[in-house]
Amino acid sequence: MKNKKTVAFHFALFEHHDADICAVNETWLAPEIKNHKFVPREYVVLRKDQLGGRNAAAGGVLLAIRPHLQPRMLQHLEGDAEVVWASVRAGHLLLLVGSAYRRPNADQEYNSALLRSLECAARQQHNYDGVLLIGDFNLDIKRDI
Repeated sequence: MKNKKTVAFHFALFEHHDADICAVNETWLAPEIKNHKFVPREYVVLRKDQLGGRNAAAGGVLLAIRPHLQPRMLQHLEGDAEVVWASVRAGHLLLLVGSAYRRPNADQEYNSALLRSLECAARQQHNYDGVLLIGDFNLDIKRDI
């Protein structure tokens, strides 16, 4: 989301689809990049930037949520995982929404951090009317037929 062509594409998606909740994985954003540079200002942006070597941006996740859904970031569910969690209110429903990214060929430490976050969210699910997890998990599932 750092080059002009990609930013223009994402802005067009927001304008054309008028989504209330949008999840983006592999944002490749660094903390100094402002939200309004890539998401229309009418969204609340909750993000977790992932830094690679030498403080270079890599991976990263975000949720862009319309303010009428009263989004609230839930950092205590994240841990060290590349995931961002939020509670949102849709009418009388309280929902838990997450955006997660698992890089290809992730090592055991990375996978464990993601699992810990998912388990933490699962322990909280009784407080919500529903859970929506959106992500790119890069799972290589092989079946023997």
